Amino acid sequence: KAAIAAAQEAERLQNFERKKALIEELLTISADTDNVNRAFPRVKEIQAEFKLIGEVPPTEATDQWKAYQSAVEQFYDQLKVNKDLRDYDFRKNLELKTMICEEAERLDSEEDVILAFKRLQNLHDEWRQAGPVAKELREEIWARFKEASAVVNKKYQAFFEERKAREARNEAEKTALCERVETIDLTAIKSFPAWDEMTKTVLAAQEEWKKVGFASRKINNELFARFRKACDNFFTAKGDYYHKIKEEMAANLTKKTALCEQAEALIVEQFIPKQENITESSQGNRPADVPGQPLPEHQHKDNRRDNQQRQIQNQGRGQFHCVASSDILKKHLSQSFHH
Repeated sequence: KAAIAAAQEAERLQNFERKKALIEELLTISADTDNVNRAFPRVKEIQAEFKLIGEVPPTEATDQWKAYQSAVEQFYDQLKVNKDLRDYDFRKNLELKTMICEEAERLDSEEDVILAFKRLQNLHDEWRQAGPVAKELREEIWARFKEASAVVNKKYQAFFEERKAREARNEAEKTALCERVETIDLTAIKSFPAWDEMTKTVLAAQEEWKKVGFASRKINNELFARFRKACDNFFTAKGDYYHKIKEEMAANLTKKTALCEQAEALIVEQFIPKQENITESSQGNRPADVPGQPLPEHQHKDNRRDNQQRQIQNQGRGQFHCVASSDILKKHLSQSFHH
């Protein structure tokens, strides 16, 4: 009997220690307020295990039972508080996420697609920072936000696809303008009117360039440098041509001026002295007029006839001078070109 009694006492002490450990675990779970809800299944297991454990020493039974009941009540009190707080958090999170959905839906009416997309990214950040909502509402509120986001994302994608196509068209137009100026055969332009006509073509290409929009960022600067180089080459060649022609014209003017001076010198040398001698000879044969004496009638007739002959002679002299000058100039130029 003593042995049996000792074994039973040892078993009760062992049960006491097991129940004591379960009570301490309950207290630990209750103290972890952030995980009370998640620990609820374990608490149910502790309660079932506690009931299966046998008797404890009678001297400890009452106090241990009270300790167990206190631990259980403490857990459920904490669970209730957590539930209330949790429900409050769920409601506040639902309100916040509902406002986020509404703002995302309003982005559909935003004309600036880029601005709308950037704002949507900010809303996604706010969504991630917001806490959870009640389990039964999670899928519904997320589906609403995802649908509003899809509308903005589609507009953003369509905007960039359209811009990409527009940039491709602009690239083709600018490439064609570059080729138009580059293919001008500068060596075939041999006159001022031809250069003026080609200048109009280049200036028209420059005006068209101003009206064409941007190509892609990668190629736009390259195309501009290419077009500017083609235009610079054209106007450099034009300037060189004009400079060359002006030098030739200046040289020709100098040569022609020298020829004119030579022709004029020949005219003076060959014709002017002879004309002066003819005039002096004709004047020497005229009778001298006597001042104060009236002239006879036949003398008046002779004077009138002399005056008329003198006028005819002067006219003939001028004509002869011009003809002689022209003939001498032609003859001299012919000899100069021959040499």
